[in-house]
Amino acid sequence: MRIVKRTILQNLIIILVLCYSIMPIVSRFISFMFSTYFYMAVVVVLLLLILFARKRASLNRAVALILPFALWQILELVSTQKTLILGGYQAIITLLPILVGVYILEYRTYEIKFFSLIIFIAIAITITTTIVGLLENPEAARWLATVDSTEDPLLIFYNWKNMGGYEFVYSVVLLYPLVIFAYKRKKINLIGTIIITVGVWTLAILAEYTTALLLVIITTVLFFVKRNLRQRDIVLLVMFAVAVCVVFSDSVSNILMWLGDILDSNVLTPRLHALAGGRTGLEQVETKRLDLYLRSINTFLSNPLLGTFLKGGQGSGNHSFIFDTLAKFGLMGAGILFFMYKKIYQWFYKPMQAEQGYGYILWIFVQAIFLSCVNTGMWLYVLTLYAPIFLYIICEKGETR
Repeated sequence: MRIVKRTILQNLIIILVLCYSIMPIVSRFISFMFSTYFYMAVVVVLLLLILFARKRASLNRAVALILPFALWQILELVSTQKTLILGGYQAIITLLPILVGVYILEYRTYEIKFFSLIIFIAIAITITTTIVGLLENPEAARWLATVDSTEDPLLIFYNWKNMGGYEFVYSVVLLYPLVIFAYKRKKINLIGTIIITVGVWTLAILAEYTTALLLVIITTVLFFVKRNLRQRDIVLLVMFAVAVCVVFSDSVSNILMWLGDILDSNVLTPRLHALAGGRTGLEQVETKRLDLYLRSINTFLSNPLLGTFLKGGQGSGNHSFIFDTLAKFGLMGAGILFFMYKKIYQWFYKPMQAEQGYGYILWIFVQAIFLSCVNTGMWLYVLTLYAPIFLYIICEKGETR
């Protein structure tokens, strides 16, 4: 009986963490009914469960996995001069998806179908409520991407309507290749695939995130690629896409102009038209995103070894996780970045390398790196938690890795 109660408690804690990370209404409910300290306590309890897991060898591997991430958090803490408590909590929150992913894949594989169902239901509900909310409030997604205060009345209103913002939309985009992969592996039927695809497309269009829409279009093209999409196929497709953009730049420009005209959006249309104009067009976009990228790159070139680490981490554009890391920490930061992505790939994706259709799996990883170049964030919840759990089910892995 004691073991059953402990298992139920552990499941409830994991479910809470999963739903908290996906559904805005859950995070708002917890902060409203309890406080942020309640979720902090939940996180600490979960970390203790992981820490006292019996498989010592697995724990050692998990420590080796999170080591570069912990080092990056230490550098961030020192450069920003945050208090130890605040910096420590932010570090734990950053490492949380990695630790939970390791915990489930190492110790709770017998319940992984249950956890995958929780993630799927939470995402499906949030996609639906977000679409409904965006139909009522068309510019909400753009606003949610820029809001600063967690106590903004409008943010609270959107949270209670369970409207996912920037992180949720891009998480869905990153997971979209799994729909194709599951269909190719005959894990979902054609009707289910069409329903999910329509939902993803509707979300991407209504959210009006240009990069998200373009990635959804590219991923959809993979539906028509041969079943056994391999690693080298993804490399060849990326090289082919780059070559097409260079050699047939006028045709690509015309397609982007046409797409912008078809969508007839106050946000997407001018951005797609600007993208069609190349660098000249991008420089005319209101957000001046290109200038922010160049600011981080120039800061890195001026301080290549340690960046501005010793100067308080100043000089970054604050619009790209990878470029900003280079600006703040220089080649030292580049080395840490390399090992972070290497650890993620080796731990969560390389074991699937022999699977038929591995190219769809790799595309998730490639998209995440690309998004980390053009946007902030490393998408750890997708890379180390949601996607690995779904892949475990799709690939029909056994109870041990």
